[in-house]
Amino acid sequence: MFSTLDQLTADARSPFDLVILGAGPAGITLALEAARRQPGWRILLAEAGGFEPPTPAERDAYEGESTGAPYSLLATRLRYFGGTSGHWGGWCRPLDRIDFEARPNARTVGWPISHDSLAAHYEAAARQVELSSNDFGTEVIREQHPGRLIEWGDAGLFRNQLFRFSPPTRFGKRYRDAVSESAVTAVLGATATDYLWNGNRVTGVMLKSADGGGRQIAAKRVVLAMGGIESSRHLLLMQRQQASVAGLSSHWNGVGFADHFGVRPGALWLTAGLGYHRHENDSGPHMAVISPAEAALRERDWNNSCMLLEATGRSEAPVPQNYVMNRGLGFSGRDMWLYDVQMIAEPRPGPDSRISLAESVDSFGLPRTHINWQVDTRDVDSAKAQFAELCLEVGRLGIGRGRMDPVDASAVVASPTPACHHMGTARMSVSAADGVVDEQLRVHGSDNLYVLSSAVFPCFGFSNPTLTICALAFRLAEHLEAA
Repeated sequence: MFSTLDQLTADARSPFDLVILGAGPAGITLALEAARRQPGWRILLAEAGGFEPPTPAERDAYEGESTGAPYSLLATRLRYFGGTSGHWGGWCRPLDRIDFEARPNARTVGWPISHDSLAAHYEAAARQVELSSNDFGTEVIREQHPGRLIEWGDAGLFRNQLFRFSPPTRFGKRYRDAVSESAVTAVLGATATDYLWNGNRVTGVMLKSADGGGRQIAAKRVVLAMGGIESSRHLLLMQRQQASVAGLSSHWNGVGFADHFGVRPGALWLTAGLGYHRHENDSGPHMAVISPAEAALRERDWNNSCMLLEATGRSEAPVPQNYVMNRGLGFSGRDMWLYDVQMIAEPRPGPDSRISLAESVDSFGLPRTHINWQVDTRDVDSAKAQFAELCLEVGRLGIGRGRMDPVDASAVVASPTPACHHMGTARMSVSAADGVVDEQLRVHGSDNLYVLSSAVFPCFGFSNPTLTICALAFRLAEHLEAA
């Protein structure tokens, strides 16, 4: 059912079994799954916004400061029921297996959990975001695009991979009735402003409305599901209160902010009619992309990435059409098109890229967010090196030629194009020496405080984070049931 703070009855003073702060994809998924698994639990889902997009005054709490590369704290977040699913593009794919591996030479720390530990939860997440299929395998890619993709070979440096697309699911609309009809108590217009502690245990949360009214909510378990930036902001607020909790006092609290960014390295002259664009058929909307093979990532210490091909026709060709159609030169003899290449580059976590608390405060009296987004030039260099190798590979295979455009890494990192994926500032680790939360998303050293957002990602791949966030929500619900 839905409620407001004013409508909460006196029994709010008795502890809720689970208090979830934030009603975006993470919070809504966890609330519904926890209610399904634990029908006897009292669950509170608290959302700072309402049902409608926020007014400028309501967005005030998201105002903040930005240094380093330009980053909008307002444009990248939505403060209402459903969260940032309200402007999500619907891109979905699991993280690659290699994204979970530690590769020190590539500055990748790995995840303390395996890809397999998320496999079943990815299936549930695919249903949650309304994908028509959860099959992302190589064979289905070939089946969907017979003869329209490059055959790289098993030992090649590159491979074809797949994105699928959610409708996209607007969680606030799609699951509003489900929340209303569930045993979950969903409270709108409720901003968390303070936390009560007993040793290393959170015992309550102060929730306030915009008009100044408030309720102190007793809790047995608390989950921060407010998005990567806001969850980290609240962890930093807690650090001031309870520095004895190892995860809160960890060097990594707020450190390692990352976002995917784009690089345009050049163009490829390839066979006409290739299928590297969005399609829709019985398996649902999907798109093939090109990415480095796992062996190449290990051997060359590249960042993971993917390349999207956009056909531009036969103009501005890097080489004449009759050259690349000449069978005597080892080419296929087919008609050729020019394809512009857009790369989605994986960032690496850096110690200077971080979220901190500003001196100024918002209308609730909370310190505003300060973000310092730093992109490493080596991440851009990795993308350029991959495209250079791709140009050589298509020439070696006799299927085309490439054109490398000048890419100034320093210019890219000074003003990168963000994907609005807020990752890395509360990363998952075995110990507080290396991160903020443990394998079960519990803050190191706390008894009952959890973080559910892309902030917990220790490394990032090139996949959009929403599907993995939902998978982690199902995994956390399973853990809470067994704990």
